[in-house]
Amino acid sequence: MAVDVGLIVTSVVFAILVIIGAFYFVVYFQHPNDANVAWFPKIVVVLSITLAAWNVFLLPLDVANQKGILDPNAGGLPMDKLTLGFYATSLILVLIVIPFTSYFYEGEDNDDDPDSPGRSSSAHQLGYAIKWTIPTLAIYAGIIAGMYWGGLGYAEINTTYLQSPLYDTTGLEANSLDNFYTFQFYCNKTIQGTTLTLTPKTPLGVNQTAPVFTVTAVTGTNAPKYGCSTLDGSPICCRVPAVNSVVVSIGVFVIAVTTLLGWVIFAAFGGVGMASFPYDLLEEFKHRSRPITRQTYDERKKILGEQAQILMENGKTLNQELKQAARSNNFNRRYRAIKNREKTFRKEVLILEYHYRKLEDGYRNQGGNMLVHYIKFNIGCLSVLLTLLWLVHIGVYVIPLSLQLKGMPINPLTPFLNDMLKLTQDIPVVGIFLYALFSFYLLVCCIKGASKMGMRLVFFTIHPLVIGETMMSALVFNAGVILLCSLPLAQFSTLAFSDYAKYTSNQSIFGVQVSSLKGLSYGFDAFIYILCFFCVATFFYQLYNPFKKQKENKLIMW
Repeated sequence: MAVDVGLIVTSVVFAILVIIGAFYFVVYFQHPNDANVAWFPKIVVVLSITLAAWNVFLLPLDVANQKGILDPNAGGLPMDKLTLGFYATSLILVLIVIPFTSYFYEGEDNDDDPDSPGRSSSAHQLGYAIKWTIPTLAIYAGIIAGMYWGGLGYAEINTTYLQSPLYDTTGLEANSLDNFYTFQFYCNKTIQGTTLTLTPKTPLGVNQTAPVFTVTAVTGTNAPKYGCSTLDGSPICCRVPAVNSVVVSIGVFVIAVTTLLGWVIFAAFGGVGMASFPYDLLEEFKHRSRPITRQTYDERKKILGEQAQILMENGKTLNQELKQAARSNNFNRRYRAIKNREKTFRKEVLILEYHYRKLEDGYRNQGGNMLVHYIKFNIGCLSVLLTLLWLVHIGVYVIPLSLQLKGMPINPLTPFLNDMLKLTQDIPVVGIFLYALFSFYLLVCCIKGASKMGMRLVFFTIHPLVIGETMMSALVFNAGVILLCSLPLAQFSTLAFSDYAKYTSNQSIFGVQVSSLKGLSYGFDAFIYILCFFCVATFFYQLYNPFKKQKENKLIMW
């Protein structure tokens, strides 16, 4: 089939817009100190955000290219190769480039004596990054190799064989065989109980009629265990269920294992974010900054100053303890305890900065820009709707479908969101916009969940995205989370929108090969329940621990 030029032009334009959006993401969030420096991590962030968006948008592109028909050349674009190429590039960034960049910046914090003569801080950071990246990659490669050649590199695909004996039809009229062939070659169960009239080629006598046969199911004690039908007692078609073990390529297996790893983050952070993102937006509107007087401003600023002074002293002490502990052994218990204290210290600094910004809004901006507050309120209302729609869709379609694919006699209650996407896919922009809205909402929830859980877990380092104040290390971390989560999101979208994604390359990779991998397939299904659990658990946690009682939202002493 000829190449769809319009589809290619649209894809190129959209790809360019995604790159521009990724650049804007970096410029919008970066700290002023990083404005004209740190070009390598900026390129990494732009590539990561761009690839994540492309990974998610591969599905609607594949749907448009496939045109809903079972033909590998339907639209002219080699979507199977493009899909694997994008996923392989994502793996290189996730497994090598982003860890190297993160270790490089971490090496700056672990430089215990940067002022020593003849020592280059950059050289120390480079050595630190290489020292940790290579072992990390080697361990991961060893795990992959052990799993692949240890018996897990097979996809167990449920298959139905159609068996039918030879039936002599040479003496019958061709126009009387249409229903017979439909039944014999496709085992169409809807024909059971009906009659087939087979007309001989030789003219019928005066008192002769065309033979009529009845299609019935095989019954009795000698009936085979699989489903067979008969034509007047003679077995003519059987449906034989079986499980085929198919070896998957090492590339697809690496994608599968990395996707499973991404599911750990996607299920936990995404579930927390689905509940906390709309809740926090609505609560922030409710408890937004209010105009305050000069006297109130001075009193609260004095309190913040005292808290800042205490934190500065604690920071100096903590820095000295870290340097002393690092000289002895980076893996001793004392060093780990100090690192946990450092993470808690950074969270306290973030809380103080949050209250300072809120104080400045209350006095200098007299409560801040009301338009921004109402935009957040409207986004919060939309987020409530999106969370509810996702939970309903998971309950009525995704979970029943996943059980059906495991061989259970369960059908989805309704296609739900699939119908909406199929109805709008031919309307320019609208169909892709709705798909992007539901898909990228889950990515936003992952970032929100990472920030939310980071405020409560001592061992977890928080990397919040703050407009105009995000350090490059935090941007790299969040870009890595977004890119890693784009793989399980692509798989989840393929399952959640399987009616919409019919016959696509994504469905072939994730819906057949990855989701059927021996042993791993149960993990993919389990994470759907974990996602819902974290969402529901976070909802009830926030009811028990409301906005004002949460540590990051408490006013320090007023």
